[in-house]
Amino acid sequence: MTIAKRMYRPSRTMHPFDTWIDAMMSTPSTYRPRYNEPAANILEGEADFTIELAVPGMQKDDFAIKLEEKMLTISAESDHELPENQKVVKREFAFGHFSKSFVLPDTIDIEKIDATYEAGILRITLPKTADTVNKLREIKVN
Repeated sequence: MTIAKRMYRPSRTMHPFDTWIDAMMSTPSTYRPRYNEPAANILEGEADFTIELAVPGMQKDDFAIKLEEKMLTISAESDHELPENQKVVKREFAFGHFSKSFVLPDTIDIEKIDATYEAGILRITLPKTADTVNKLREIKVN
């Protein structure tokens, strides 16, 4: 079985931006995906913030979450062994280590920070302090 790379051939009807994206994704360049930095979502609710990290294939024990002053640092280390009787033909994902930091606002109750890991998503809940929850201020236009 032969595995061939799809060749890039721009269409005359393609938008220039689409052509640039296709070229970047299909031709060798200095661009390399950042395996050691997982994608993150930051969500704000009425009473808290939630940081979600996409980290599939890891275990709860792989994570270390530390808070130093206002800096929340999430790191993990995992090892993915390849079978001895197989060689890598193409590798698009890798396991290893990562470290990602977030500067927290003063409105976070640091004593109540909680973390859960389920279905490849690490969720860190950052409750807001009581004096910032439900503060609604109406501003009148003069």
